[in-house]
Amino acid sequence: MGAPQLELTDLLGDVMRARTAIHQVRRVPAHSRLDVGNARHDLVVALEAYTSCLAAIGRPVPYALRDELRLQRSLDDAY
Repeated sequence: MGAPQLELTDLLGDVMRARTAIHQVRRVPAHSRLDVGNARHDLVVALEAYTSCLAAIGRPVPYALRDELRLQRSLDDAY
């Protein structure tokens, strides 16, 4: 596996961990808006890094991923 592929794999791992963090924060009944906002911001950062890496190596960004990033950005701006 080449360096770009390893970086892409690491970045995808970051996306998966950020998604898991959001799900965990939402499950806690007494979560604060700040906790959700921080988890969402971390997801936006991870998605942006992953999609940037895809673009840098000439790979397309899947529509679902692009849409998720757009949605999470809009929600991140709301906090």
